[in-house]
Amino acid sequence: EARRRRKKTLLVGTANSSIGNIAFYQKCGLRMDHVRRDYFRYYRRPVYENGMQIRDMLVFRYDLQEREE
Repeated sequence: EARRRRKKTLLVGTANSSIGNIAFYQKCGLRMDHVRRDYFRYYRRPVYENGMQIRDMLVFRYDLQEREE
């Protein structure tokens, strides 16, 4: 869909504690682009996943133009 709309880049975000998502995105060829620190601070109570508190959003980038053939 992104290529059909002639987008150049795909950005995907996930929580710092989402180990499965992080591994999946990297296996699919996405690269970590930046960290949105304290992104989940608005949660009223701390939320934990995989034994870690959700704090930051990790943003991954996939450059669509490099993949075109």
